[in-house]
Order: sequence, then C-alpha cells, then structure tokens
Amino acid sequence: MGAKIIAAITSGLGLITSIGGEFMSGFEVLVWDASANSGAGDLTSFGNFAFVLVGVAVSFSVIKLILNLLRGNTGV
Repeated sequence: MGAKIIAAITSGLGLITSIGGEFMSGFEVLVWDASANSGAGDLTSFGNFAFVLVGVAVSFSVIKLILNLLRGNTGV
C-alpha cells in the first residue's frame, strides 16, 4: 500500500515539472524574445504593454491605499 502511495506522489511531481516547463515556454513566446538584441533577449511588444499596464495598476492601487489610510485616520 505504501509503495502505491509513493508511486502516486512521484508521478504527480513529474507532472508538475512538465507543467512548469510549458509555462516557461509560453512566457518566452508571449513576453520574452530570446533571439532579440544580439542574443541577449528583449521584451516583446505584448510584454511591454503588459508590464506598463501592471505598473499603472500598482501605482493607482498604492495611491488609493494611501488616500484611504489618510481619510480613515482624519475622520473626513
């Protein structure tokens, strides 16, 4: 019984490594162009767009958090 449990766990872990490899290849296709910039790599246009939007979203959320903290402490 214990051998079957260990075999099930190790087969599941093997699946996790292949899923991780597929996520990495998908990331390289969508976001990172390894052949650009003389082999040093560069962001794709989708990668630039995605990271700019993430930066804008984080900036707005930090500003909103600070304003909510200030408003909560002053009672306004």
